[in-house]
Amino acid sequence: MLFSKHEKPLAITSPPGKRFLINGLPKTGTHLAKKIMHLAGMQQHPFTLAAYHADQAVISWNRKYKSTLGPAVEIGALQPKPMHDLLLREVLRSIPPLHVFNGHCTHSDALADLLQQEEIQTIALVRDPRDVVVSLAEYLIKHEHPQYRGTSWNKCLRQAIKGYSPIHAPKVRPTEERGWQQAWQAFLPWKEVKGVLFLRFEDLVGPEGGGSEEIQLQNIRRILDFAGKQALPAEEIRSDVFGGTRTFRRGGIGRWKEKFTPENKSRFKDVIGDILVGLGYETNTDW
Repeated sequence: MLFSKHEKPLAITSPPGKRFLINGLPKTGTHLAKKIMHLAGMQQHPFTLAAYHADQAVISWNRKYKSTLGPAVEIGALQPKPMHDLLLREVLRSIPPLHVFNGHCTHSDALADLLQQEEIQTIALVRDPRDVVVSLAEYLIKHEHPQYRGTSWNKCLRQAIKGYSPIHAPKVRPTEERGWQQAWQAFLPWKEVKGVLFLRFEDLVGPEGGGSEEIQLQNIRRILDFAGKQALPAEEIRSDVFGGTRTFRRGGIGRWKEKFTPENKSRFKDVIGDILVGLGYETNTDW
Protein backbone atom coordinates (compact mmCIF):
# COMPACT_ATOMS: atom_id res chain seq x y z
CA MET A 1 0.00 0.00 0.00
CA LEU A 2 1.52 3.26 -1.11
CA PHE A 3 -0.33 5.70 1.18
CA SER A 4 -1.89 5.71 4.60
CA LYS A 5 -5.52 6.68 4.94
CA HIS A 6 -4.30 10.24 5.54
CA GLU A 7 -2.59 10.34 2.15
CA LYS A 8 0.89 10.67 3.62
CA PRO A 9 3.63 9.12 1.51
CA LEU A 10 5.54 6.26 3.05
CA ALA A 11 9.03 6.94 4.36
CA ILE A 12 11.36 5.13 1.99
CA THR A 13 15.11 5.13 2.19
CA SER A 14 17.75 3.85 -0.18
CA PRO A 15 19.69 0.75 0.93
CA PRO A 16 23.38 1.33 1.65
CA GLY A 17 25.88 0.08 -0.91
CA LYS A 18 26.50 0.78 -4.56
CA ARG A 19 23.84 0.09 -7.17
CA PHE A 20 24.47 0.40 -10.88
CA LEU A 21 22.37 1.23 -13.93
CA ILE A 22 23.48 0.11 -17.41
CA ASN A 23 21.65 2.54 -19.66
CA GLY A 24 21.42 2.57 -23.44
CA LEU A 25 18.93 2.71 -26.27
CA PRO A 26 17.40 -0.68 -27.14
CA LYS A 27 19.82 -3.20 -28.71
CA THR A 28 22.97 -1.28 -27.76
CA GLY A 29 24.46 -4.08 -25.66
CA THR A 30 23.21 -3.32 -22.15
CA HIS A 31 23.05 -7.05 -21.37
CA LEU A 32 26.69 -7.42 -22.38
CA ALA A 33 27.79 -4.66 -20.00
CA LYS A 34 25.51 -6.05 -17.31
CA LYS A 35 27.20 -9.44 -17.65
CA ILE A 36 30.63 -7.84 -17.21
CA MET A 37 29.38 -6.22 -13.99
CA HIS A 38 28.04 -9.61 -12.87
CA LEU A 39 31.40 -11.24 -13.53
CA ALA A 40 32.90 -8.45 -11.42
CA GLY A 41 30.78 -9.52 -8.46
CA MET A 42 27.55 -7.55 -8.86
CA GLN A 43 24.18 -9.30 -8.62
CA GLN A 44 21.90 -8.94 -11.65
CA HIS A 45 18.50 -7.42 -10.92
CA PRO A 46 15.60 -8.14 -13.33
CA PHE A 47 14.16 -4.61 -13.25
CA THR A 48 14.57 -2.54 -16.41
CA LEU A 49 14.18 1.23 -16.27
CA ALA A 50 12.14 1.68 -19.45
CA ALA A 51 8.95 3.32 -20.70
CA TYR A 52 6.75 0.29 -20.17
CA HIS A 53 7.38 0.50 -16.43
CA ALA A 54 5.19 3.61 -16.33
CA ASP A 55 2.30 1.33 -17.38
CA GLN A 56 2.90 -0.80 -14.28
CA ALA A 57 2.86 2.07 -11.79
CA VAL A 58 0.04 1.91 -9.23
CA ILE A 59 -0.96 5.46 -10.14
CA SER A 60 -0.50 6.82 -13.65
CA TRP A 61 0.91 10.31 -14.06
CA ASN A 62 -1.70 12.98 -13.36
CA ARG A 63 -1.15 16.58 -12.35
CA LYS A 64 -3.62 16.30 -9.47
CA TYR A 65 -1.22 13.93 -7.68
CA LYS A 66 1.77 16.22 -8.10
CA SER A 67 1.58 17.60 -4.55
CA THR A 68 1.91 14.13 -3.00
CA LEU A 69 3.77 12.15 -5.67
CA GLY A 70 6.02 14.87 -7.01
CA PRO A 71 6.55 16.04 -10.59
CA ALA A 72 6.78 13.78 -13.61
CA VAL A 73 10.03 12.08 -14.51
CA GLU A 74 10.28 11.00 -18.14
CA ILE A 75 11.52 7.44 -18.72
CA GLY A 76 12.04 5.62 -21.99
CA ALA A 77 13.63 6.29 -25.36
CA LEU A 78 11.57 6.03 -28.55
CA GLN A 79 8.28 6.51 -26.69
CA PRO A 80 9.15 8.15 -23.36
CA LYS A 81 6.45 8.18 -20.71
CA PRO A 82 5.94 10.22 -17.53
CA MET A 83 6.07 8.60 -14.11
CA HIS A 84 5.57 10.20 -10.71
CA ASP A 85 8.83 11.07 -8.98
CA LEU A 86 7.98 9.33 -5.71
CA LEU A 87 6.78 6.14 -7.40
CA LEU A 88 9.97 5.88 -9.42
CA ARG A 89 12.07 6.51 -6.33
CA GLU A 90 10.19 3.76 -4.47
CA VAL A 91 11.00 1.26 -7.22
CA LEU A 92 14.65 2.26 -7.37
CA ARG A 93 15.00 2.11 -3.60
CA SER A 94 13.73 -1.47 -3.65
CA ILE A 95 16.81 -2.55 -5.62
CA PRO A 96 19.29 -4.05 -3.12
CA PRO A 97 22.88 -2.88 -2.80
CA LEU A 98 25.55 -4.44 -5.01
CA HIS A 99 23.00 -5.04 -7.77
CA VAL A 100 23.07 -3.94 -11.40
CA PHE A 101 20.04 -3.35 -13.62
CA ASN A 102 19.39 -2.23 -17.17
CA GLY A 103 17.66 0.83 -18.56
CA HIS A 104 16.58 2.33 -21.88
CA CYS A 105 16.23 6.04 -21.14
CA THR A 106 17.22 9.20 -22.92
CA HIS A 107 18.59 12.07 -20.87
CA SER A 108 16.64 14.58 -18.87
CA ASP A 109 17.82 16.77 -16.03
CA ALA A 110 15.04 15.36 -13.82
CA LEU A 111 16.12 11.75 -14.35
CA ALA A 112 19.83 12.52 -14.04
CA ASP A 113 19.21 14.38 -10.76
CA LEU A 114 17.01 11.58 -9.41
CA LEU A 115 19.61 8.91 -10.12
CA GLN A 116 22.28 11.01 -8.45
CA GLN A 117 20.11 11.65 -5.41
CA GLU A 118 19.35 7.94 -5.10
CA GLU A 119 23.09 7.20 -5.36
CA ILE A 120 22.70 5.01 -8.42
CA GLN A 121 25.83 4.98 -10.55
CA THR A 122 25.28 4.94 -14.30
CA ILE A 123 27.11 3.44 -17.24
CA ALA A 124 25.82 4.86 -20.54
CA LEU A 125 26.32 2.72 -23.63
CA VAL A 126 26.21 3.58 -27.35
CA ARG A 127 26.48 1.41 -30.46
CA ASP A 128 26.61 2.01 -34.20
CA PRO A 129 22.93 2.77 -35.00
CA ARG A 130 23.16 0.72 -38.20
CA ASP A 131 23.99 -2.40 -36.19
CA VAL A 132 21.30 -1.44 -33.69
CA VAL A 133 18.51 -1.60 -36.28
CA VAL A 134 19.84 -4.88 -37.70
CA SER A 135 19.89 -6.40 -34.20
CA LEU A 136 16.38 -5.09 -33.54
CA ALA A 137 14.98 -6.56 -36.76
CA GLU A 138 16.55 -9.95 -35.96
CA TYR A 139 15.15 -9.87 -32.43
CA LEU A 140 11.61 -9.10 -33.61
CA ILE A 141 11.70 -11.89 -36.19
CA LYS A 142 13.27 -14.45 -33.84
CA HIS A 143 10.69 -13.88 -31.11
CA GLU A 144 7.79 -13.64 -33.59
CA HIS A 145 6.28 -10.51 -32.18
CA PRO A 146 2.67 -10.38 -33.42
CA GLN A 147 3.22 -7.07 -35.18
CA TYR A 148 5.99 -8.64 -37.31
CA ARG A 149 4.86 -12.27 -37.66
CA GLY A 150 5.21 -13.41 -41.27
CA THR A 151 7.01 -10.22 -42.24
CA SER A 152 9.88 -10.47 -44.71
CA TRP A 153 13.37 -9.60 -43.51
CA ASN A 154 13.56 -6.52 -45.72
CA LYS A 155 10.20 -5.19 -44.56
CA CYS A 156 11.09 -5.86 -40.93
CA LEU A 157 14.41 -4.04 -41.34
CA ARG A 158 12.61 -1.07 -42.89
CA GLN A 159 10.31 -0.94 -39.88
CA ALA A 160 13.28 -1.23 -37.51
CA ILE A 161 14.96 1.71 -39.25
CA LYS A 162 11.79 3.73 -38.88
CA GLY A 163 11.38 2.83 -35.22
CA TYR A 164 8.72 0.59 -33.72
CA SER A 165 5.69 0.81 -31.46
CA PRO A 166 4.94 -1.33 -28.40
CA ILE A 167 3.24 -4.61 -29.18
CA HIS A 168 0.45 -3.86 -26.72
CA ALA A 169 -1.51 -0.63 -26.56
CA PRO A 170 0.15 1.60 -23.92
CA LYS A 171 -1.73 2.40 -20.74
CA VAL A 172 0.21 5.64 -20.27
CA ARG A 173 0.36 7.93 -23.27
CA PRO A 174 3.93 8.63 -24.45
CA THR A 175 5.03 12.25 -24.11
CA GLU A 176 6.17 12.07 -27.73
CA GLU A 177 6.84 9.61 -30.56
CA ARG A 178 10.52 9.72 -31.49
CA GLY A 179 12.42 8.35 -34.43
CA TRP A 180 15.95 7.03 -33.94
CA GLN A 181 17.55 10.37 -34.79
CA GLN A 182 15.60 12.20 -32.08
CA ALA A 183 16.21 9.39 -29.59
CA TRP A 184 19.97 9.41 -30.18
CA GLN A 185 20.11 13.19 -29.92
CA ALA A 186 18.23 12.98 -26.62
CA PHE A 187 20.56 10.24 -25.34
CA LEU A 188 23.89 11.91 -26.06
CA PRO A 189 23.72 14.43 -23.16
CA TRP A 190 24.46 11.52 -20.78
CA LYS A 191 28.04 11.89 -21.97
CA GLU A 192 28.28 15.25 -20.21
CA VAL A 193 26.75 14.17 -16.88
CA LYS A 194 29.31 14.14 -14.10
CA GLY A 195 30.01 10.67 -12.77
CA VAL A 196 28.50 8.78 -15.72
CA LEU A 197 30.81 6.27 -17.40
CA PHE A 198 30.23 6.58 -21.17
CA LEU A 199 31.23 3.52 -23.24
CA ARG A 200 30.90 2.12 -26.75
CA PHE A 201 29.59 -1.38 -27.40
CA GLU A 202 32.33 -1.86 -29.98
CA ASP A 203 34.96 -1.36 -27.29
CA LEU A 204 33.46 -4.11 -25.11
CA VAL A 205 32.64 -6.84 -27.59
CA GLY A 206 36.19 -8.07 -28.18
CA PRO A 207 37.58 -10.24 -30.99
CA GLU A 208 34.65 -12.69 -30.84
CA GLY A 209 32.43 -9.86 -32.08
CA GLY A 210 34.92 -8.30 -34.47
CA GLY A 211 36.62 -5.97 -31.99
CA SER A 212 40.02 -5.66 -30.37
CA GLU A 213 41.08 -7.72 -27.38
CA GLU A 214 43.37 -4.93 -26.17
CA ILE A 215 40.61 -2.31 -26.33
CA GLN A 216 38.16 -4.72 -24.70
CA LEU A 217 40.55 -5.27 -21.79
CA GLN A 218 41.09 -1.52 -21.42
CA ASN A 219 37.35 -0.93 -21.16
CA ILE A 220 36.72 -3.85 -18.82
CA ARG A 221 39.34 -2.25 -16.56
CA ARG A 222 37.45 1.05 -16.81
CA ILE A 223 34.30 -0.76 -15.64
CA LEU A 224 36.19 -2.45 -12.80
CA ASP A 225 37.57 0.92 -11.68
CA PHE A 226 34.08 2.41 -11.84
CA ALA A 227 32.68 -0.45 -9.75
CA GLY A 228 35.51 -0.26 -7.22
CA LYS A 229 36.80 -3.69 -8.24
CA GLN A 230 40.26 -2.70 -9.46
CA ALA A 231 41.91 -5.79 -7.98
CA LEU A 232 39.95 -8.24 -10.16
CA PRO A 233 41.75 -9.72 -13.20
CA ALA A 234 40.30 -8.21 -16.38
CA GLU A 235 41.73 -11.08 -18.44
CA GLU A 236 39.64 -13.70 -16.62
CA ILE A 237 36.49 -11.62 -16.97
CA ARG A 238 37.19 -11.08 -20.67
CA SER A 239 37.35 -14.82 -21.32
CA ASP A 240 33.80 -15.32 -19.99
CA VAL A 241 32.09 -12.29 -21.50
CA PHE A 242 30.86 -13.33 -24.93
CA GLY A 243 27.47 -15.00 -25.34
CA GLY A 244 25.07 -16.58 -22.89
CA THR A 245 22.65 -13.70 -22.22
CA ARG A 246 18.99 -13.54 -23.15
CA THR A 247 19.34 -10.93 -25.88
CA PHE A 248 23.08 -10.88 -26.51
CA ARG A 249 24.57 -13.95 -28.13
CA ARG A 250 26.44 -13.09 -31.31
CA GLY A 251 26.41 -9.32 -31.57
CA GLY A 252 29.20 -8.06 -33.75
CA ILE A 253 30.65 -4.95 -35.32
CA GLY A 254 29.63 -3.89 -38.81
CA ARG A 255 27.02 -6.59 -39.46
CA TRP A 256 24.89 -3.94 -41.18
CA LYS A 257 27.30 -4.17 -44.14
CA GLU A 258 26.03 -7.71 -44.80
CA LYS A 259 22.37 -6.86 -44.23
CA PHE A 260 21.78 -3.43 -45.77
CA THR A 261 20.63 -3.22 -49.37
CA PRO A 262 21.21 0.06 -51.26
CA GLU A 263 17.55 0.85 -50.49
CA ASN A 264 18.05 0.19 -46.75
CA LYS A 265 21.14 2.40 -46.78
CA SER A 266 19.28 5.25 -48.47
CA ARG A 267 16.31 4.89 -46.11
CA PHE A 268 18.61 4.87 -43.07
CA LYS A 269 20.27 8.10 -44.22
CA ASP A 270 16.87 9.72 -44.77
CA VAL A 271 15.52 8.68 -41.36
CA ILE A 272 18.58 8.96 -39.11
CA GLY A 273 20.54 11.61 -40.96
CA ASP A 274 23.97 12.65 -39.73
CA ILE A 275 23.71 11.22 -36.21
CA LEU A 276 26.50 8.76 -37.13
CA VAL A 277 28.86 11.71 -37.33
CA GLY A 278 27.69 13.02 -33.95
CA LEU A 279 28.28 9.60 -32.40
CA GLY A 280 31.72 9.31 -33.99
CA TYR A 281 30.98 6.32 -36.23
CA GLU A 282 31.54 8.28 -39.46
CA THR A 283 33.35 11.50 -40.34
CA ASN A 284 30.74 12.54 -42.91
CA THR A 285 27.50 11.37 -44.53
CA ASP A 286 29.22 9.86 -47.57
CA TRP A 287 29.50 6.28 -46.35
